[in-house]
Amino acid sequence: MAEDQGPRQRFPSHDRILARIAVLTPRIASFADQGLQGAANVLASALIARSLSHSDFAIIGLMIGAHYFAWGLHRSAVVLPYILDAVDGDIARKDAAWWWIGAVVSFALGAALLAGGAAWRAFGGGSAWIGEAMMWAALTSPALCLLEFVRRALYQRDRALLAASCSGIYAVGLVGGAGAVLLLQGDLRAAALCWPLSALTACAFGLAFTRPGAPRPRTISILWAPHRKFALEMGLTSVPYSIYTTTVVMLVGLFSGPLAAAGFTAGRTLTNPAMAVVSAIDTLDKPRAVRALAADGLDGLAGSIGRTRRTVVLLTGPYLLILAVGAPWILDKAFGSGYGEFALGVQLLAVSFFMTGLNQPSETALIVLKASRTMLVIRSVVASLTVAGLWAFGATWGFVGCAAAILAVNTLNVGALRAAEYRAGVKRA
Repeated sequence: MAEDQGPRQRFPSHDRILARIAVLTPRIASFADQGLQGAANVLASALIARSLSHSDFAIIGLMIGAHYFAWGLHRSAVVLPYILDAVDGDIARKDAAWWWIGAVVSFALGAALLAGGAAWRAFGGGSAWIGEAMMWAALTSPALCLLEFVRRALYQRDRALLAASCSGIYAVGLVGGAGAVLLLQGDLRAAALCWPLSALTACAFGLAFTRPGAPRPRTISILWAPHRKFALEMGLTSVPYSIYTTTVVMLVGLFSGPLAAAGFTAGRTLTNPAMAVVSAIDTLDKPRAVRALAADGLDGLAGSIGRTRRTVVLLTGPYLLILAVGAPWILDKAFGSGYGEFALGVQLLAVSFFMTGLNQPSETALIVLKASRTMLVIRSVVASLTVAGLWAFGATWGFVGCAAAILAVNTLNVGALRAAEYRAGVKRA
Protein backbone atom coordinates (compact mmCIF):
# COMPACT_ATOMS: atom_id res chain seq x y z
CA MET A 1 0.00 0.00 0.00
CA ALA A 2 2.83 2.37 0.89
CA GLU A 3 4.42 1.81 -2.54
CA ASP A 4 1.08 2.50 -4.29
CA GLN A 5 0.73 5.83 -2.47
CA GLY A 6 4.32 6.93 -3.03
CA PRO A 7 3.86 8.58 -6.44
CA ARG A 8 0.78 10.46 -5.23
CA GLN A 9 2.63 11.82 -2.20
CA ARG A 10 5.60 12.97 -4.28
CA PHE A 11 3.47 15.49 -6.15
CA PRO A 12 0.86 16.58 -3.56
CA SER A 13 0.54 20.09 -5.03
CA HIS A 14 -0.34 19.03 -8.60
CA ASP A 15 -3.95 20.20 -8.35
CA ARG A 16 -2.89 23.44 -6.70
CA ILE A 17 -0.41 24.11 -9.50
CA LEU A 18 -3.10 23.60 -12.12
CA ALA A 19 -5.45 25.84 -10.17
CA ARG A 20 -2.75 28.50 -9.96
CA ILE A 21 -2.15 28.31 -13.70
CA ALA A 22 -5.89 28.70 -14.29
CA VAL A 23 -5.89 31.83 -12.12
CA LEU A 24 -2.81 33.32 -13.81
CA THR A 25 -3.93 32.62 -17.39
CA PRO A 26 -6.34 35.59 -17.61
CA ARG A 27 -3.70 37.89 -16.11
CA ILE A 28 -1.04 36.70 -18.57
CA ALA A 29 -3.49 37.02 -21.46
CA SER A 30 -4.42 40.51 -20.30
CA PHE A 31 -0.79 41.62 -20.33
CA ALA A 32 -0.30 39.97 -23.72
CA ASP A 33 -3.43 41.76 -24.95
CA GLN A 34 -2.26 45.20 -23.90
CA GLY A 35 1.36 44.43 -24.71
CA LEU A 36 0.50 43.62 -28.30
CA GLN A 37 -1.47 46.83 -28.67
CA GLY A 38 1.21 48.90 -26.98
CA ALA A 39 4.04 47.42 -29.01
CA ALA A 40 2.05 47.79 -32.22
CA ASN A 41 1.33 51.45 -31.57
CA VAL A 42 4.99 52.14 -30.80
CA LEU A 43 6.27 50.33 -33.90
CA ALA A 44 3.61 51.77 -36.20
CA SER A 45 4.18 55.31 -34.97
CA ALA A 46 7.96 54.95 -35.35
CA LEU A 47 7.59 53.66 -38.91
CA ILE A 48 5.11 56.37 -39.83
CA ALA A 49 7.27 59.11 -38.26
CA ARG A 50 10.03 58.07 -40.67
CA SER A 51 7.56 58.30 -43.57
CA LEU A 52 5.98 61.69 -42.88
CA SER A 53 7.05 65.25 -42.18
CA HIS A 54 6.84 66.61 -38.62
CA SER A 55 3.63 68.46 -39.47
CA ASP A 56 1.94 65.38 -40.95
CA PHE A 57 3.10 63.25 -38.02
CA ALA A 58 1.55 65.86 -35.74
CA ILE A 59 -1.77 65.36 -37.53
CA ILE A 60 -1.52 61.61 -36.85
CA GLY A 61 -0.83 62.40 -33.21
CA LEU A 62 -3.84 64.68 -32.98
CA MET A 63 -5.98 62.12 -34.79
CA ILE A 64 -5.15 59.64 -32.04
CA GLY A 65 -5.71 62.30 -29.40
CA ALA A 66 -9.15 63.15 -30.80
CA HIS A 67 -9.97 59.46 -30.88
CA TYR A 68 -9.06 59.16 -27.21
CA PHE A 69 -11.51 61.94 -26.40
CA ALA A 70 -14.30 59.93 -28.06
CA TRP A 71 -12.95 56.72 -26.53
CA GLY A 72 -13.12 58.29 -23.07
CA LEU A 73 -16.78 59.15 -23.56
CA HIS A 74 -17.52 55.67 -24.92
CA ARG A 75 -15.65 53.98 -22.08
CA SER A 76 -17.33 56.07 -19.38
CA ALA A 77 -20.87 55.95 -20.76
CA VAL A 78 -20.87 52.38 -22.09
CA VAL A 79 -17.94 50.17 -21.08
CA LEU A 80 -17.80 51.01 -17.35
CA PRO A 81 -21.58 50.60 -16.78
CA TYR A 82 -21.38 47.37 -18.77
CA ILE A 83 -18.58 46.03 -16.55
CA LEU A 84 -20.52 46.85 -13.39
CA ASP A 85 -23.68 45.30 -14.86
CA ALA A 86 -22.11 42.14 -16.28
CA VAL A 87 -20.52 40.79 -13.09
CA ASP A 88 -23.43 38.39 -12.76
CA GLY A 89 -26.63 37.45 -14.57
CA ASP A 90 -27.21 36.43 -18.17
CA ILE A 91 -23.94 37.57 -19.73
CA ALA A 92 -24.88 36.66 -23.31
CA ARG A 93 -28.15 38.61 -23.17
CA LYS A 94 -26.45 41.62 -21.59
CA ASP A 95 -23.59 41.47 -24.08
CA ALA A 96 -26.01 41.71 -26.98
CA ALA A 97 -27.86 44.71 -25.57
CA TRP A 98 -24.72 46.53 -24.48
CA TRP A 99 -23.09 45.85 -27.87
CA TRP A 100 -25.83 47.75 -29.68
CA ILE A 101 -25.74 50.56 -27.13
CA GLY A 102 -21.98 50.80 -27.68
CA ALA A 103 -22.34 50.70 -31.47
CA VAL A 104 -24.85 53.56 -31.50
CA VAL A 105 -22.66 55.65 -29.19
CA SER A 106 -19.54 54.87 -31.27
CA PHE A 107 -21.05 56.06 -34.54
CA ALA A 108 -22.65 59.09 -32.88
CA LEU A 109 -19.24 60.11 -31.58
CA GLY A 110 -17.75 59.58 -35.04
CA ALA A 111 -20.40 61.85 -36.55
CA ALA A 112 -19.68 64.51 -33.91
CA LEU A 113 -15.95 64.36 -34.67
CA LEU A 114 -16.64 64.68 -38.39
CA ALA A 115 -18.88 67.73 -37.91
CA GLY A 116 -16.53 69.37 -35.45
CA GLY A 117 -13.50 68.70 -37.62
CA ALA A 118 -15.16 70.10 -40.73
CA ALA A 119 -16.14 73.26 -38.86
CA TRP A 120 -12.64 73.69 -37.40
CA ARG A 121 -11.03 73.13 -40.78
CA ALA A 122 -13.30 75.73 -42.37
CA PHE A 123 -12.99 78.42 -39.71
CA GLY A 124 -9.85 77.53 -37.73
CA GLY A 125 -7.44 79.72 -39.66
CA GLY A 126 -3.90 78.84 -38.71
CA SER A 127 -5.05 75.87 -36.64
CA ALA A 128 -7.12 74.32 -39.46
CA TRP A 129 -4.77 71.30 -39.39
CA ILE A 130 -6.38 70.32 -36.07
CA GLY A 131 -9.72 70.06 -37.87
CA GLU A 132 -8.17 67.73 -40.44
CA ALA A 133 -6.94 65.50 -37.62
CA MET A 134 -10.44 65.40 -36.12
CA MET A 135 -11.91 64.37 -39.45
CA TRP A 136 -9.49 61.45 -39.67
CA ALA A 137 -10.44 60.56 -36.10
CA ALA A 138 -14.09 60.40 -37.19
CA LEU A 139 -13.11 57.38 -39.27
CA THR A 140 -10.68 55.86 -36.77
CA SER A 141 -12.51 56.23 -33.48
CA PRO A 142 -15.71 54.21 -34.10
CA ALA A 143 -13.64 51.23 -35.28
CA LEU A 144 -11.37 51.34 -32.21
CA CYS A 145 -14.32 51.81 -29.82
CA LEU A 146 -16.10 48.78 -31.29
CA LEU A 147 -12.93 46.72 -30.91
CA GLU A 148 -12.62 47.86 -27.28
CA PHE A 149 -16.12 46.65 -26.45
CA VAL A 150 -15.61 43.27 -28.16
CA ARG A 151 -12.47 42.70 -26.13
CA ARG A 152 -14.22 43.68 -22.89
CA ALA A 153 -17.08 41.31 -23.68
CA LEU A 154 -14.62 38.47 -24.16
CA TYR A 155 -13.03 39.24 -20.79
CA GLN A 156 -16.45 39.19 -19.12
CA ARG A 157 -16.98 35.72 -20.57
CA ASP A 158 -13.60 34.57 -19.20
CA ARG A 159 -12.16 34.30 -22.71
CA ALA A 160 -9.06 36.40 -22.16
CA LEU A 161 -7.02 34.42 -24.71
CA LEU A 162 -9.49 35.35 -27.44
CA ALA A 163 -9.29 38.99 -26.39
CA ALA A 164 -5.52 38.79 -26.70
CA SER A 165 -5.97 37.20 -30.13
CA CYS A 166 -8.02 40.22 -31.22
CA SER A 167 -5.13 42.46 -30.19
CA GLY A 168 -2.71 40.20 -32.04
CA ILE A 169 -4.69 40.60 -35.27
CA TYR A 170 -4.87 44.36 -34.69
CA ALA A 171 -1.11 44.52 -34.05
CA VAL A 172 -0.20 42.59 -37.20
CA GLY A 173 -2.52 44.72 -39.33
CA LEU A 174 -1.32 48.02 -37.86
CA VAL A 175 2.40 47.32 -38.03
CA GLY A 176 2.06 45.70 -41.46
CA GLY A 177 0.17 48.70 -42.75
CA ALA A 178 2.69 51.16 -41.30
CA GLY A 179 5.53 49.15 -42.83
CA ALA A 180 3.81 49.29 -46.20
CA VAL A 181 3.44 53.07 -45.86
CA LEU A 182 7.19 53.37 -45.27
CA LEU A 183 8.23 50.99 -48.06
CA LEU A 184 5.81 52.40 -50.62
CA GLN A 185 6.38 56.02 -49.55
CA GLY A 186 2.73 56.50 -48.68
CA ASP A 187 1.22 59.80 -47.66
CA LEU A 188 -0.82 61.02 -44.69
CA ARG A 189 -4.01 59.38 -45.95
CA ALA A 190 -2.42 55.95 -46.22
CA ALA A 191 -0.91 56.33 -42.74
CA ALA A 192 -4.20 57.39 -41.13
CA LEU A 193 -6.09 54.43 -42.63
CA CYS A 194 -3.82 51.91 -40.88
CA TRP A 195 -5.67 52.29 -37.58
CA PRO A 196 -9.34 51.85 -38.61
CA LEU A 197 -8.64 49.04 -41.08
CA SER A 198 -6.66 46.96 -38.57
CA ALA A 199 -9.25 47.63 -35.83
CA LEU A 200 -12.18 46.56 -37.99
CA THR A 201 -10.40 43.35 -38.98
CA ALA A 202 -9.75 42.45 -35.34
CA CYS A 203 -13.31 43.42 -34.38
CA ALA A 204 -14.75 41.07 -37.01
CA PHE A 205 -12.74 38.21 -35.50
CA GLY A 206 -14.03 38.97 -32.00
CA LEU A 207 -17.63 39.25 -33.14
CA ALA A 208 -17.47 35.68 -34.42
CA PHE A 209 -17.26 34.59 -30.76
CA THR A 210 -19.57 37.14 -29.09
CA ARG A 211 -22.35 37.09 -31.73
CA PRO A 212 -24.56 39.89 -30.44
CA GLY A 213 -27.35 39.13 -32.92
CA ALA A 214 -30.07 41.49 -34.07
CA PRO A 215 -30.94 44.48 -31.85
CA ARG A 216 -33.93 44.08 -29.54
CA PRO A 217 -35.13 47.57 -28.63
CA ARG A 218 -37.26 46.52 -25.64
CA THR A 219 -34.44 44.48 -24.07
CA ILE A 220 -32.00 47.33 -24.67
CA SER A 221 -34.38 49.88 -23.12
CA ILE A 222 -34.99 47.77 -20.00
CA LEU A 223 -31.28 47.11 -19.49
CA TRP A 224 -30.25 50.73 -20.11
CA ALA A 225 -32.77 52.41 -17.83
CA PRO A 226 -31.10 51.77 -14.42
CA HIS A 227 -27.68 52.78 -15.78
CA ARG A 228 -28.69 55.95 -17.60
CA LYS A 229 -27.93 58.40 -14.77
CA PHE A 230 -24.59 56.81 -13.88
CA ALA A 231 -23.59 56.63 -17.57
CA LEU A 232 -24.41 60.33 -18.04
CA GLU A 233 -22.42 61.34 -14.96
CA MET A 234 -19.44 59.21 -15.96
CA GLY A 235 -19.62 60.56 -19.51
CA LEU A 236 -19.43 64.09 -18.12
CA THR A 237 -16.44 63.20 -15.96
CA SER A 238 -14.59 61.84 -18.99
CA VAL A 239 -14.56 65.26 -20.67
CA PRO A 240 -12.25 67.00 -18.18
CA TYR A 241 -10.28 63.77 -17.74
CA SER A 242 -9.53 63.68 -21.46
CA ILE A 243 -8.33 67.26 -21.37
CA TYR A 244 -5.42 66.48 -19.07
CA THR A 245 -4.65 62.93 -20.25
CA THR A 246 -5.52 61.41 -23.59
CA THR A 247 -6.33 64.51 -25.67
CA VAL A 248 -3.81 66.89 -24.17
CA VAL A 249 -1.89 66.66 -27.46
CA MET A 250 -4.62 68.79 -29.04
CA LEU A 251 -3.99 71.56 -26.51
CA VAL A 252 -0.25 71.22 -27.06
CA GLY A 253 -0.81 71.68 -30.78
CA LEU A 254 -3.22 74.57 -30.26
CA PHE A 255 -0.98 76.55 -27.90
CA SER A 256 2.49 75.56 -29.16
CA GLY A 257 2.06 74.48 -32.79
CA PRO A 258 2.65 71.31 -34.83
CA LEU A 259 6.33 70.93 -33.90
CA ALA A 260 5.47 70.64 -30.19
CA ALA A 261 2.61 68.29 -31.06
CA ALA A 262 5.03 66.08 -32.98
CA GLY A 263 7.35 66.00 -29.95
CA PHE A 264 4.49 65.15 -27.62
CA THR A 265 3.32 62.38 -29.95
CA ALA A 266 6.80 60.88 -29.97
CA GLY A 267 6.93 61.04 -26.17
CA ARG A 268 3.49 59.56 -25.70
CA THR A 269 4.36 56.79 -28.16
CA LEU A 270 7.40 55.81 -26.11
CA THR A 271 5.44 55.86 -22.86
CA ASN A 272 2.63 53.86 -24.44
CA PRO A 273 3.96 50.45 -23.28
CA ALA A 274 3.75 51.60 -19.64
CA MET A 275 0.23 52.90 -20.16
CA ALA A 276 -0.67 49.63 -21.86
CA VAL A 277 0.48 47.81 -18.73
CA VAL A 278 -1.74 50.06 -16.62
CA SER A 279 -4.67 49.28 -18.93
CA ALA A 280 -3.94 45.56 -18.68
CA ILE A 281 -3.96 45.77 -14.88
CA ASP A 282 -7.16 47.80 -14.98
CA THR A 283 -8.88 45.31 -17.29
CA LEU A 284 -8.87 42.60 -14.65
CA ASP A 285 -8.54 44.61 -11.44
CA LYS A 286 -11.65 46.73 -11.89
CA PRO A 287 -14.00 43.68 -11.96
CA ARG A 288 -11.94 42.24 -9.08
CA ALA A 289 -12.50 45.43 -7.10
CA VAL A 290 -16.25 45.16 -7.71
CA ARG A 291 -16.24 41.63 -6.35
CA ALA A 292 -14.04 42.57 -3.38
CA LEU A 293 -16.43 45.34 -2.36
CA ALA A 294 -19.40 42.99 -2.63
CA ALA A 295 -17.68 40.27 -0.61
CA ASP A 296 -15.79 42.20 2.09
CA GLY A 297 -16.99 45.78 1.95
CA LEU A 298 -14.61 48.73 2.09
CA ASP A 299 -11.82 46.66 3.62
CA GLY A 300 -11.96 44.24 0.72
CA LEU A 301 -11.95 47.12 -1.76
CA ALA A 302 -8.98 48.72 0.02
CA GLY A 303 -7.00 45.49 -0.20
CA SER A 304 -7.77 45.10 -3.89
CA ILE A 305 -6.80 48.69 -4.66
CA GLY A 306 -3.59 48.38 -2.66
CA ARG A 307 -2.52 45.35 -4.69
CA THR A 308 -3.32 47.21 -7.90
CA ARG A 309 -1.20 50.18 -6.85
CA ARG A 310 1.81 48.03 -5.99
CA THR A 311 1.51 46.20 -9.30
CA VAL A 312 1.43 49.48 -11.23
CA VAL A 313 4.58 50.75 -9.48
CA LEU A 314 6.54 47.54 -9.99
CA LEU A 315 5.61 47.06 -13.64
CA THR A 316 5.79 50.62 -14.97
CA GLY A 317 8.47 52.27 -12.82
CA PRO A 318 11.55 50.48 -14.24
CA TYR A 319 10.53 51.00 -17.87
CA LEU A 320 9.77 54.70 -17.43
CA LEU A 321 13.05 55.19 -15.56
CA ILE A 322 14.98 53.63 -18.46
CA LEU A 323 13.07 55.86 -20.88
CA ALA A 324 13.84 58.98 -18.86
CA VAL A 325 17.56 58.20 -18.69
CA GLY A 326 17.94 57.10 -22.31
CA ALA A 327 15.52 59.51 -24.00
CA PRO A 328 18.05 61.27 -26.30
CA TRP A 329 19.39 58.00 -27.72
CA ILE A 330 15.98 56.27 -27.84
CA LEU A 331 14.31 59.13 -29.74
CA ASP A 332 16.97 59.16 -32.46
CA LYS A 333 16.90 55.38 -32.86
CA ALA A 334 13.11 55.08 -32.83
CA PHE A 335 12.00 58.07 -34.90
CA GLY A 336 15.09 59.13 -36.84
CA SER A 337 17.05 62.36 -36.95
CA GLY A 338 15.34 65.50 -35.80
CA TYR A 339 13.58 63.99 -32.80
CA GLY A 340 16.49 64.05 -30.34
CA GLU A 341 15.76 67.72 -29.64
CA PHE A 342 12.61 66.64 -27.79
CA ALA A 343 14.57 64.64 -25.17
CA LEU A 344 14.05 66.92 -22.15
CA GLY A 345 10.31 67.12 -22.75
CA VAL A 346 10.08 63.34 -23.11
CA GLN A 347 11.97 62.89 -19.83
CA LEU A 348 9.41 65.09 -18.07
CA LEU A 349 6.60 63.14 -19.71
CA ALA A 350 8.05 59.83 -18.47
CA VAL A 351 7.73 61.04 -14.88
CA SER A 352 4.31 62.54 -15.62
CA PHE A 353 2.92 59.30 -17.01
CA PHE A 354 4.23 57.42 -13.98
CA MET A 355 2.00 59.74 -11.93
CA THR A 356 -0.87 59.00 -14.31
CA GLY A 357 -0.47 55.29 -13.59
CA LEU A 358 -0.66 55.97 -9.85
CA ASN A 359 -3.97 57.75 -10.40
CA GLN A 360 -5.63 54.65 -11.84
CA PRO A 361 -6.14 52.63 -8.61
CA SER A 362 -7.72 55.61 -6.82
CA GLU A 363 -10.04 56.22 -9.76
CA THR A 364 -11.01 52.54 -9.74
CA ALA A 365 -12.01 52.84 -6.08
CA LEU A 366 -14.16 55.91 -6.76
CA ILE A 367 -15.75 54.33 -9.85
CA VAL A 368 -16.63 51.14 -7.97
CA LEU A 369 -18.17 53.26 -5.19
CA LYS A 370 -20.00 55.24 -7.91
CA ALA A 371 -18.60 58.49 -6.55
CA SER A 372 -19.03 60.12 -9.95
CA ARG A 373 -19.70 63.61 -8.58
CA THR A 374 -16.47 63.60 -6.60
CA MET A 375 -14.60 62.52 -9.71
CA LEU A 376 -16.29 65.23 -11.78
CA VAL A 377 -15.16 67.95 -9.34
CA ILE A 378 -11.55 66.70 -9.19
CA ARG A 379 -11.30 66.20 -12.93
CA SER A 380 -12.79 69.61 -13.68
CA VAL A 381 -10.28 71.36 -11.42
CA VAL A 382 -7.36 69.37 -12.86
CA ALA A 383 -8.53 70.04 -16.43
CA SER A 384 -8.76 73.78 -15.74
CA LEU A 385 -5.23 73.80 -14.31
CA THR A 386 -3.99 71.86 -17.33
CA VAL A 387 -5.42 74.34 -19.82
CA ALA A 388 -4.04 77.26 -17.82
CA GLY A 389 -0.60 75.64 -17.51
CA LEU A 390 -0.32 74.74 -21.18
CA TRP A 391 -1.42 78.24 -22.19
CA ALA A 392 1.00 79.92 -19.79
CA PHE A 393 4.07 77.76 -20.38
CA GLY A 394 3.51 76.25 -23.82
CA ALA A 395 3.47 79.49 -25.75
CA THR A 396 6.76 80.59 -24.13
CA TRP A 397 8.77 77.38 -23.75
CA GLY A 398 7.11 75.15 -26.35
CA PHE A 399 7.08 71.39 -25.84
CA VAL A 400 9.27 71.50 -22.71
CA GLY A 401 6.95 74.04 -21.09
CA CYS A 402 3.94 71.87 -21.93
CA ALA A 403 5.60 68.76 -20.48
CA ALA A 404 6.49 70.60 -17.26
CA ALA A 405 2.93 71.85 -16.86
CA ILE A 406 1.53 68.33 -17.42
CA LEU A 407 3.90 66.90 -14.80
CA ALA A 408 2.91 69.50 -12.21
CA VAL A 409 -0.80 68.92 -12.77
CA ASN A 410 -0.53 65.13 -12.62
CA THR A 411 1.40 65.34 -9.37
CA LEU A 412 -1.35 67.46 -7.83
CA ASN A 413 -3.93 65.00 -9.16
CA VAL A 414 -2.28 62.08 -7.33
CA GLY A 415 -2.73 63.87 -4.01
CA ALA A 416 -6.31 64.92 -4.72
CA LEU A 417 -7.41 61.42 -5.70
CA ARG A 418 -5.75 59.78 -2.70
CA ALA A 419 -7.51 62.27 -0.42
CA ALA A 420 -10.86 61.53 -2.08
CA GLU A 421 -10.22 57.80 -1.81
CA TYR A 422 -9.47 58.12 1.92
CA ARG A 423 -12.52 60.29 2.50
CA ALA A 424 -14.70 57.70 0.77
CA GLY A 425 -13.62 55.15 3.39
CA VAL A 426 -10.93 53.26 1.43
CA LYS A 427 -8.26 53.71 4.11
CA ARG A 428 -5.95 50.70 3.87
CA ALA A 429 -4.90 51.05 0.23
